[in-house]
Amino acid sequence: MKHIISIEEEQIIYLAGRQTPAGVRLSQYACAPLGRLSQGAEDLSAALGELSRNCGLSKKNAVIVLPMQGVLFRELYLPPIQKEKQLSASILNEMLYYHSNIGEYTVTYLESGHTSEEGQRGYFTYAVRNAVLEEVRQALDKEKIGHQEITIMPDCLARLTALCHPNSGPAILVDLHENYMELCLLEND
Repeated sequence: MKHIISIEEEQIIYLAGRQTPAGVRLSQYACAPLGRLSQGAEDLSAALGELSRNCGLSKKNAVIVLPMQGVLFRELYLPPIQKEKQLSASILNEMLYYHSNIGEYTVTYLESGHTSEEGQRGYFTYAVRNAVLEEVRQALDKEKIGHQEITIMPDCLARLTALCHPNSGPAILVDLHENYMELCLLEND
C-alpha cells in the first residue's frame, strides 16, 4: 500500500492505493482544508492532524508532494561528469549563477535523458526553500507521520502518467487552481 499526501494551495489531499496490472487502484481518499503554506506550521499541522485522525496515518510512511508554486526549476546542460560529488557541486554552481540566494534552498536534480549538440548531458534541477521543507517536516513529526520521500507535483504527475500510460506519447497536463494554472509537458522517453 502506497500512501501519498499532496499539499495543495488550499487543501491537503491524502491518497492510498496500490499498483495493479490494470493501473492504479485507489483504496482511500480524503482531504482537509488548508490556508496558504506560508501561513505557518500551525495551520499545516492542524490539517495534517485532521487527516491523520480521520485516516489513521500516525506511524505510516507517506510520499509527500509539494506544490510547484515557490519551487525553482531549471533545465541545465553540463559536460559529462563521472563523480556524483562533482556533479552535485557543478549543478549547485550553475543554480547559483541564476539564483544568488540558492543557499536558502535544497537543490535536487535528475538526468533528463537529453543531450546537447555539444555532447553535454541535460538535467532537471529543482530547488525548494529550506524554510518550507522544515515547516513540512515539523508538521509531519508533530503528527507522527513518516515520510519516505518529499517530491514536487510535476514529478508526481510524470510518474503517474508513465505508470498509467507507459506507451503514450507526449502529454500536456493542465493543473487548474483558483487564481492560476500550471502546465506540465510530459514525455515518455
